[in-house]
Amino acid sequence: MRLYPSQKTNLFYGYHSKKAHTNQQSWSFAQRLFTMFLIRTGIIGILLSAAFFSVSLNIFVEIGIMVFCNVLAILLIKFKTEKQLNKLLQHE
Repeated sequence: MRLYPSQKTNLFYGYHSKKAHTNQQSWSFAQRLFTMFLIRTGIIGILLSAAFFSVSLNIFVEIGIMVFCNVLAILLIKFKTEKQLNKLLQHE
């Protein structure tokens, strides 16, 4: 998304929500913000994976923790993006 960001609203590529599709400004804002949050959580995920690699845990416990962290990250990204979109749309 960062190399080839979606310039116009579409149904196939990029961050999608009702608020993101409100107008072109909200669409562009949501794409930039979502990408930034996604990169940050990816870096945190890599660091967490490295930390779990150095600790000996049961494989099922490790997988469970990583699945939980990934689901939590997705929900957090969605929440933070929508919160910022609300602020943007209130100022219009």
